[in-house]
Amino acid sequence: MSRNRSRESRARQRRGLIREAVAVVDAIPETRMAALGAPAGMDAAAARADLQRLAIARPRHVLTAFSREVHTNKGAAP
Repeated sequence: MSRNRSRESRARQRRGLIREAVAVVDAIPETRMAALGAPAGMDAAAARADLQRLAIARPRHVLTAFSREVHTNKGAAP
């Protein structure tokens, strides 16, 4: 029984992480999204779709990358 609870707890936590990661991707401005997609030859919409897929597959990676970017750019002009 405790194994089921922890499995349910992990599933709930993962769903929460995915929701947060998708929200982070949705909050990225179009100009930044275009800059992220430019090296790969993608437009902003394609880059956003790619990041949304990554947010579902690896939400912790997206959240960590966003956290690092925000921390790095803390003193930058908006």
